[in-house]
Amino acid sequence: MGSIRRRPTPPGPITDLFDRLNELHLEAGLPSVRQTVAGIGRGVISTSSVYNTLAGPRVPAWHFLALVVEELGGSVDDYRPLWSAARRAELEGGQSAEASPVGESRSRTEVPEPSRIRLSDTTRSLWGSSIPSRNPHFTARFAELQALEAGYGQQATADREGPVVQALYGQGGVGKTEIAVEYAHRHRRDYELVWWIRAEQEDLIRDALTDLADHLELHDTRGGDSDQLIRSTLKALQWGVPYQTSLLIFDNAIRPEVILRYLPEDGAHVLITTQSQGWRRALPAATLDIREFEIEEATEFLENRLTTLRPFRLPEDGSGRAAEPDPVEEAAYRESIFELAKVLDGLPLAAEHAAAYLNETEATVEDYLHAFRRTAREIVHPDADFLYPHAVATSYAITQEALTPEAVTLLRVVAMISPEPLSEELLVQPLAREELPPEARSVLTDTKRFRLAVRELARFSLLRYDALQSELQLHRIVKAVVEMSIRQDGPEEERRKRRIAHVLLAASDRLAPEKEENDRAYQISRPHLIPSGAVDSDHAPTRDLVINQVRWLQVRARFSEAYRLAEYGFGRWRRNLGEDHLQTLALATELGHVLRQLGRLREASNLDMDVKERLRSRYGEENEVFLNCARNHGIDLRVFGRYKEALEQDEHLLPLYMRVFGEDHFQTLNMLNNIAIGLRCIGHYEKALEYDLRTHAARVYVLGEMHLRTLDSQFAVARDLRRLGRYEESLDELIKINRIVERRDEPWLQPTLLFSLDLGVALRRVGHHREALDHLETVYARHQAVMGADHRQTLTVAANLVNDRRLAGRLRSARTLAESIIRRMSEVIGEEHPNTFAAKANMAPVLRYAGDLEEAHRIDAEALDGLVRIFGQEHPYCLVVMCNHASDLAAAGAADEAVRMGERAFSLSRQVRGEDHPFTLATAANLALDLWRAGSGDRASALHDETLERYRAVLSQHHPETRAVGRKERVDLDIEPDVN
Repeated sequence: MGSIRRRPTPPGPITDLFDRLNELHLEAGLPSVRQTVAGIGRGVISTSSVYNTLAGPRVPAWHFLALVVEELGGSVDDYRPLWSAARRAELEGGQSAEASPVGESRSRTEVPEPSRIRLSDTTRSLWGSSIPSRNPHFTARFAELQALEAGYGQQATADREGPVVQALYGQGGVGKTEIAVEYAHRHRRDYELVWWIRAEQEDLIRDALTDLADHLELHDTRGGDSDQLIRSTLKALQWGVPYQTSLLIFDNAIRPEVILRYLPEDGAHVLITTQSQGWRRALPAATLDIREFEIEEATEFLENRLTTLRPFRLPEDGSGRAAEPDPVEEAAYRESIFELAKVLDGLPLAAEHAAAYLNETEATVEDYLHAFRRTAREIVHPDADFLYPHAVATSYAITQEALTPEAVTLLRVVAMISPEPLSEELLVQPLAREELPPEARSVLTDTKRFRLAVRELARFSLLRYDALQSELQLHRIVKAVVEMSIRQDGPEEERRKRRIAHVLLAASDRLAPEKEENDRAYQISRPHLIPSGAVDSDHAPTRDLVINQVRWLQVRARFSEAYRLAEYGFGRWRRNLGEDHLQTLALATELGHVLRQLGRLREASNLDMDVKERLRSRYGEENEVFLNCARNHGIDLRVFGRYKEALEQDEHLLPLYMRVFGEDHFQTLNMLNNIAIGLRCIGHYEKALEYDLRTHAARVYVLGEMHLRTLDSQFAVARDLRRLGRYEESLDELIKINRIVERRDEPWLQPTLLFSLDLGVALRRVGHHREALDHLETVYARHQAVMGADHRQTLTVAANLVNDRRLAGRLRSARTLAESIIRRMSEVIGEEHPNTFAAKANMAPVLRYAGDLEEAHRIDAEALDGLVRIFGQEHPYCLVVMCNHASDLAAAGAADEAVRMGERAFSLSRQVRGEDHPFTLATAANLALDLWRAGSGDRASALHDETLERYRAVLSQHHPETRAVGRKERVDLDIEPDVN
């Protein structure tokens, strides 16, 4: 295999796979590893992954194999069965091929079942931080655990496709989650990856999968919009990259159709706990019905759990020997435990509560039985059997009598928030003291008293407390029971406790979601917005938190989640608060921004226009919400190419921003940034640079040099410098940005992808054409993966990539790409958009070099006419097309017309750009060639010599354009479409 040394593999499917790869590599001409990586795209796969894919001996992940096969010209479909057979053989061997020398294959009787394969101590593994700790009192359930093991083993060995899914079904409180936890801990070494997913809310599922994405080696996407992150995560699980065996646990799944959207297509073991019976119909999952303990099992559990009540008799000889059970009292004790197991209906949760109560108090089992029977008669509720088991309600009612008032208050408040894990940071809010009622002030504002109450509730098994994480979690059944007891105390008590919950949530709001140091505060409150009823709160600061959560999700590129929360809240608030309520309109403003980020441009524009007029008429122009909405509307105008209107509006708004927010407020800085964009769009690069330098300095001071908004301003400065012809300075700025992005470890966010685009353009401008091509090919692939092929930023990357392919002589692929993006731009932003005309202008030189002179002439003429109609002939875009159009005329033999067009372009370029701008020099160099052909030799020679000297001074004598001019070759210009 050339420089790739094939490692030994055992006979059978693994060797068959690598033999075929060897043949494919030979047929492809034995390209080196580096050549293969370059063909696939830098950043998509590493050199070591390519080498190991071809050399063995371990069966590569399917994702890597498919990339290599496709690059070598093979059929991916042909290799899938080969890979599956090799992968199965490797698993059945219980080790990688590297550990099994050729000729030492296992016999069939020695092959372990896949579910029992153990990982070595050195195997790389990932254990999710959300997995609950193991229950030291776990009892029985051995049949259920064995059924799970057998189910995974049987399905894994069957000839089937799709994930191996099993569901634990049963009513609340029967211990489904405890079984799942026990299975995960028992089989921790059977899997390289074990991940826990709280599945009651769809957004929690998405959070868990995006969190998992941070731990996976995804070479094509990381950190971008959550939709793409989740798709990439599921693909990684399907392909076994980098963890080949995985277990996903979806706890408390509610809707099967939702869970189905988040299952990998193949490869993983999936365990679901649910109260829904719909899994049997939704997918071919093996469903285990989890029922209450048998009375004997419940008795065993109680005996093991009760540590202080068992009767003992001291030896009569005074020898100090260990105490022995009294036979008579022991029999009576066992009978009482058996009776308790029966009255608890064998329900594990109720048994846990009873045991905890008996361990914490001085009551006897007989005392508890008496109290249980009395309380059970008193608390009968018509909905009890539907909402929760009656035994749990009864055991809770008994326990409540033993709790301190502070513990009861805390429990009731927690029950009104959420069954999801709650952070101490969220629940202890000293600054909310004045808003809290007297009975809640001490426990919810003093950390010490809070922890005492939490530990008390944990001792009585009413909640789970993780002291290391400072998190507590209420069982859903306990939550339902506590909520019902609150309702039985009357609507005022329910309103009072819910208001406390909302006050705590609102107090966690840092009021600045744009600041990265506030990420933690928004992360810990977001899962509880919907369960706590925060969206429907009558507490205005709580509704402000909802608005800020939407804004925070946008800042973190979680656009799908932001849309769901904003759309849900907007619908509720329009009905409950009114369409013209200020908070309704504030949330609508955020919704418009999210729609635009999701590519729903027309919807965003229509919503922004409507909301803007409502705000203006009701609240005036010096209202903060109006100013934010008006800024959004300016972005809408730019998106659709209405640059002058957008700039005029933004310049009108700037004084209002300064009065309302202040000069250095981040909102004012955002407006300054938008004005600079507007100036750049209309070709006023010097003035744009002034604004961008000012904004960058202020953002460094306010936000810090590593904040994304600060980097965005630095990027804008680099773009201005390049448009002004200061190529090396522009590249230097972009290299600095790239280094900071690497330190932030977020190279796949939408803004940083844009920075990568400009780095490629800057490389082309300074003459590094090969590096620019390689870089932009990778950036384009990333954009397609992260943002989609039709996103306007992706289309902008493609419009630039056309130029790099042309310079590399790849005319066919350049033309195909140009035709594709022109069609898509026409659909997304319109045929008359400046960027659509810019894409056409970039295609024209490709057509000319390909020999299609007539079409090149037509396209350039069409682009020039459109751009002049929009901007006037002095816009830099128009000057680029004029220069290239002169080349079209020259190629067609119309030398005099070429001179006239070139003279016009040269004159305007000197006025607009200056005499030493590289684009002015290119226009001059081309004009000199046309003057020679038109018979003006002396003038042509003088212009050529002067231009060549200027080229050497401005770009250096080694720059490709300088060399081309020295050889009397034409220089073609291109347009960098603006991303608005």
